[in-house]
Order: sequence, then C-alpha cells, then structure tokens
Amino acid sequence: MLFVMEGICPKCKQKGQKVSHEVLMAHLKDISKIKKDKGYYFCWSGDCENIYFAIGENLTQEDVIREVGYKNFSSEDGIVCFCFNYTKGSIGPDSFKEKKLKVKLHGCNCALRNPSGGCCTSWFKNYVKEKFKRGD
Repeated sequence: MLFVMEGICPKCKQKGQKVSHEVLMAHLKDISKIKKDKGYYFCWSGDCENIYFAIGENLTQEDVIREVGYKNFSSEDGIVCFCFNYTKGSIGPDSFKEKKLKVKLHGCNCALRNPSGGCCTSWFKNYVKEKFKRGD
C-alpha cells in the first residue's frame, strides 16, 4: 500500500505551498487539467521538476504558460518576478531596490500573477544576494 500525504510533493518529498484554482487557471496551458475536487500545491524545491502537484497528479514546466525561474534547471529566461517580468538573466545588483520601488509605486498582484500564489520578495532578495555574492 502506497502512503501519500496531501501537501507533500510526491517527487521531492518537500512540503508544498497551497494554491487556489484561480492561480492554476492563470498559469496552466490547459485549464481542463484542473480537477475541482483536488487541492493543488506549488513545489518550491529548486531541484524538483514539479511546478504543481496534487494527490496522484504532477504538473511540470511543460504544463505552465511561462518558464518558472525558481527551479535550478530553468534558463536565464526563467521568470522570478511575475509582476514586473524580472528573469534570472535580467537581474542586476540593484534589481531588488528597483523592484521595491516599483511595488511602492504600482503595487503588485503576486497572489494571482506568481505561480506560487504568494509574494516573491524574499526569494527575489535572496537570489540577488546570492547571485552577486559569487560575482556572476
């Protein structure tokens, strides 16, 4: 008998972040894949191929509209800020300050635009810090 826990990614065994069906509808290429009776989660693990998962279901980069930059295997075109279209490759040393100013001036809609259904700010800040600590 296979034991599966809701909210735990079946591929990497990490805890996922619950997402609404509205977030899935905004990010999946084919919304008919959404099962109304299932709870879906976003997988934050950088090494996992799952973007979303539910019990008995795995949705990967092939299933989403835009490349998700939170994965280690994503290209420089992978998006890391979906409100202001920052990609891995477009981020510079001052990007975090720029992003904060844009949020202050224009607001954001991370709850819908970000595939995780949440804010990217802490991930973005850490990414900028790591990228420029190494001198990339």
